[in-house]
Amino acid sequence: MDSLSAVMASLTIAKEAASAAVGIRDHNLVAAQIAAVNDQLLKAQQGLFLYGTQMADIQNNLRETQDQLRELKRMQSERDNYALVQISEGVWVYKSKPLPEISEGNSDAVQPPHYLCQKCFDSGKKVVLQRTALYYGHALWCTACDSKLGF
Repeated sequence: MDSLSAVMASLTIAKEAASAAVGIRDHNLVAAQIAAVNDQLLKAQQGLFLYGTQMADIQNNLRETQDQLRELKRMQSERDNYALVQISEGVWVYKSKPLPEISEGNSDAVQPPHYLCQKCFDSGKKVVLQRTALYYGHALWCTACDSKLGF
């Protein structure tokens, strides 16, 4: 009986050892799979980081483009207030157009008539031409580009 008990105990220990070995083997297989999943998660995280960086760049470009568009619209609106006119043979300037009054009695809404330097205005600067005397008569003078336009 003692021998049978010893054999049974030995078989139980062997069974537990076999189960432990199978558990270790399964753990090693699972660990390899977990490592592969972790590797894929890391790659996905790096991809998301790259995507986030690209998205931030695109948003910055969009913001800059919107700012440029607003500025171009503002410049176009400003340009619409002027007409290119010839004040003498071959002398071109931008002349202010009369602005409609916003409300009666509002003198701030009225723009006084004036001329702008065509060269400067076409390059994005709004420079009002000044009347100046020359030895042969009068001219309009641009204080920015120093052009003297005879009329």
